[in-house]
Amino acid sequence: MRACTAIVAAAILVAAGLAGRADDPSGEKSKAAAYVFVGTVKALKESNVKDTEASDNTVLVKVDRVIKPAEGVATLANRVVTVVLEKPLGERPLQVDQQGVFYTEAVSFGDNIALEEVASPDLAQVGPSNKSKVQETAAPVVTQVQDSSDDALKGYLDQSKAVIFGRVKDVRSVTPTALSQAEGAGKKKVPRRPVSEHNANWHVADVEVLSVEKGTPKQKTVQVYFAQSKDVAYKNLPKFHKDDEGTFVLHTQQPGSGAVQHLISQANAAAVADTDQPPAYTALNPLDFHPKVPDQANLNRIRRLLGK
Repeated sequence: MRACTAIVAAAILVAAGLAGRADDPSGEKSKAAAYVFVGTVKALKESNVKDTEASDNTVLVKVDRVIKPAEGVATLANRVVTVVLEKPLGERPLQVDQQGVFYTEAVSFGDNIALEEVASPDLAQVGPSNKSKVQETAAPVVTQVQDSSDDALKGYLDQSKAVIFGRVKDVRSVTPTALSQAEGAGKKKVPRRPVSEHNANWHVADVEVLSVEKGTPKQKTVQVYFAQSKDVAYKNLPKFHKDDEGTFVLHTQQPGSGAVQHLISQANAAAVADTDQPPAYTALNPLDFHPKVPDQANLNRIRRLLGK
């Protein structure tokens, strides 16, 4: 797999009862972290990433538990990653089997992953007697991460046009001809768009509305336009399949929706004139779909953030 660089955020262990320590006096590094995980040191002065040379500043760390983000589980869970330490091992004597909560900034993602540490915390030795201590250490981090994540999601929900809980009934592709005809409505001649290097491969899902959590969709079905492409520009965006069920955070104007904006406008105009016509929205952000999970935890969280 071709390695690519990406910034994901900071690396630090938050020890129980040591908030405000010298290596992160304000706690801002931990709050800003995109990936937070509990990890165990597996090897010293080693690297499993070709472009990151083994040195006194590198260790291999097994990711034991991904705390943040939820979508990071598929990327990091149970992986052995290379961590580039802020200080060399001579100044920071780590040992194999030490464990802690890490906050990391990505150096590269590919067949293996390299992360760069931006703080120099102490780690605990792994063992039955320390397992509860590590869990205790992680608990305030989980709470902090959840609070920060809730704040971000609430702000995002406030900007949405509608929020529904629904089930995908059907999925179909949107043809280039349909895109061109909608964009060129009222024009005599519509040139066909060339296929872009980052072609979104537009699809539309017919979603049965099981409950309305925000907004006023009156129809029993809504249309949700999404990018089916697995290109790097779209690979992390929602992809829908028949019978997918969950909470949809929907928009009528969203960054990246320009190519389907005319189709959405036409559909919504038709829905106003005829309530049998489904309104149309887009889902072009990882936060736009929250799958159904046991005990409806995702739906209940969103309802709580919406004040319901």
